[in-house]
Amino acid sequence: MPLTREQFNQVMAAHEPRLRVSVLAQVGAGQGLDVDELVQEVRIRLWRVLSSEKIVEHLASYLRKTVVSVVIDALRRHTARREDSLDQQVEPPETTLEPELQADRDQRVKRVHAAIAALPERRRLPAQLLLHGFNPQEIAQMTGLTTATARNLAYRGVEEIRASLRAGGQEDWDE
Repeated sequence: MPLTREQFNQVMAAHEPRLRVSVLAQVGAGQGLDVDELVQEVRIRLWRVLSSEKIVEHLASYLRKTVVSVVIDALRRHTARREDSLDQQVEPPETTLEPELQADRDQRVKRVHAAIAALPERRRLPAQLLLHGFNPQEIAQMTGLTTATARNLAYRGVEEIRASLRAGGQEDWDE
């Protein structure tokens, strides 16, 4: 039996924090994707399925699959738009870095990603969310942790990232 709008809203209220965290975990910084738009797209896709005659036995798994699908589709659209705009671009952008500076920047980004990946699982997501600009209260809401726990995990995770970067020779890493 299909869900009513009220039932769907109840399901989403129960799963919205996990949904948002899943989207944030899939979206990397600097990809040009709007998390709120992606969450809305997931909601629309879920509404279409849950309001039909289809039965979803494992909603959490289906949510995760839908999030991944939405993010991949958004990245494809974004890449296609970017390629189209590059085809139309006559002059190189003024913000283009010299090859040496770009290579150095790319190496720094790789080191940061490696430091994040090396974090213990429990600290990884709170630290990523903190680096994305969320405060401990928002992190707690999205992850289902207490504010104090979210704060501790996030700040410890960021401190471990800093220590890892310093140990790897990146002494000038501030934030």
